[in-house]
Amino acid sequence: MKYIDRELAQLALANMKNFHDDVVELYTHHDMDLLDNLGRRNIVMSQAQEKFFAQELSHHYEGVSNDGRTGQPDILIDSLDKELECKLTTRHKSGAISLQSDYETLCQKKNLPVLEGKFVC
Repeated sequence: MKYIDRELAQLALANMKNFHDDVVELYTHHDMDLLDNLGRRNIVMSQAQEKFFAQELSHHYEGVSNDGRTGQPDILIDSLDKELECKLTTRHKSGAISLQSDYETLCQKKNLPVLEGKFVC
């Protein structure tokens, strides 16, 4: 089942971009550069990703919430009994993208949708 379509993603990403621009401006105001440390930027943007995608999903599904704390689903869609895990990453200088997750966190998940292959704990 497809939970997120192109339009939903574009709306969530537009909100993320606005948030990002606001945070960059705040850092600049305090003589700091958020873009200097991409790991830090990803941490700041991770919660925004969960919030804004959950916000858009809530227009289509009942009982959408987001938490993101360790051991909790990033986004929960109660009406579908589904958990969505959000991952935010930045392209490496080489162009590669690493999609990483904490192994213990993934093992705690009841169901883990996988596009290809199989995840086993």
